[in-house]
Amino acid sequence: KKGVARYQTSSIGVVEIEDDIKLLPGIDAEKIAPPKSVFQAENKISNIDSQFNIHFESFRLSSLNEIYKDEISTVFSQRYETRSFYRPEWPLRFGFSLNYQNAYWEKNVESLRLTILSSGPHFQYSLFEDEDVQITSLAGVEIAPFYEGSSTLYTDTYSAVLYDIGLESVWKTEYGLFSFGSHFRLHNIVLTKSNRPNRELKPREYSLHTLGAMIGYKIEWNL
Repeated sequence: KKGVARYQTSSIGVVEIEDDIKLLPGIDAEKIAPPKSVFQAENKISNIDSQFNIHFESFRLSSLNEIYKDEISTVFSQRYETRSFYRPEWPLRFGFSLNYQNAYWEKNVESLRLTILSSGPHFQYSLFEDEDVQITSLAGVEIAPFYEGSSTLYTDTYSAVLYDIGLESVWKTEYGLFSFGSHFRLHNIVLTKSNRPNRELKPREYSLHTLGAMIGYKIEWNL
């Protein structure tokens, strides 16, 4: 005090803390942080699964014999589907499906083709699940913005609503998740446009249906 040392100590064991002080964050101790916003967002994870399927179906077309003046009954058809489902913690899932389908048949010397593009909401319910396999039931409704029958000379356009029910299993393998199953689909269609001569566009609904087997590949991801 007043230039006179009151305490004396040995320098042995004294450790410099200058480098330690440099490690401290440069925070202004006098700065006041604003209050937390009530609109602050929280990070949440959504579990999504996406699947690509190929369906091999028997297409019952006998209802169209009136239009095509034919005696066709059933043709083989392929359908390509991509769909995604949101996977909550409960067993019921909701998603959307997009489908492209075509079918061919011969009428005398004329080849006819039916082309369908449809999409709509689907529901999936888990019936059984363990580490290696999952079994689910599915149901959905689709609208077809493109539903057309065509040949070399004629084109017939339909409006359509499609109903789908199915049973599927997903198997875990070393190459990923593979799906197998079977679906029944009901097509309720109305002829809205045709360039066939003397074809009257009657407001009549035709019902077609398909039954088939499918194989698919499933991917699970987070959003």
